[in-house]
Amino acid sequence: MRRRCHLRFPGGTAYARQGTTYRKSENVECFHSYTSSLEGISLAEWSIVSRLRVPGLITGLATTARNLFRRAHTRQYPDRQPDLPPRSRGVIALLEENCTSCMLCARECPDWCIYIEAHKETVEVPGAARPRQKNVLDEFVIDFSLCMYCGICIEVCPFDALFWTPEFEYAEHDIADLLHDKQRLRDWMPTVPAPVTTDVLGEPAPEIVAAHAAAGTEGSTR
Repeated sequence: MRRRCHLRFPGGTAYARQGTTYRKSENVECFHSYTSSLEGISLAEWSIVSRLRVPGLITGLATTARNLFRRAHTRQYPDRQPDLPPRSRGVIALLEENCTSCMLCARECPDWCIYIEAHKETVEVPGAARPRQKNVLDEFVIDFSLCMYCGICIEVCPFDALFWTPEFEYAEHDIADLLHDKQRLRDWMPTVPAPVTTDVLGEPAPEIVAAHAAAGTEGSTR
């Protein structure tokens, strides 16, 4: 019974294998055949076989033995919720009041998963020489079946209309339900975590101050 293995040799003569000839070249693998009784195998060739097989086998067995008696880290989701960082990238929320329909997020999105529709309205400003125009957002849709959660849209938004929220439980049976319109994106806003003050001795974030002022309470992130 003849057995064949694939050994890598630097150069060497051409070897025949089942009627196929492998030519010699600088970077070509040469195939060496040997019998099951290991007859004709030189010491150098057997050393190459040992170096190829034994270290990988020992490493694999060592990894198995090292983890054999360790406790499993499996979390029984959904009975036990994962402990996610507060700034996790779960789903994107939209604050419609801040959106000016500049289309910057849709243009910069590498997946083209943001779709925006808007129109212009004329606004009469008292004391102004002429009426002004403003963009009114009609539709804002994010296709989360295409989104790769890179966060570019949030970074490029000049008016802080898009936010990350750690909520991740929005899987759907129908892929069409992953199209989140502006109302559904707005519904994620209460789950947006509060901004973190980078300096413990610094002033609280303007968003927190505005929120407490609107609620008539006092508070701080410190």
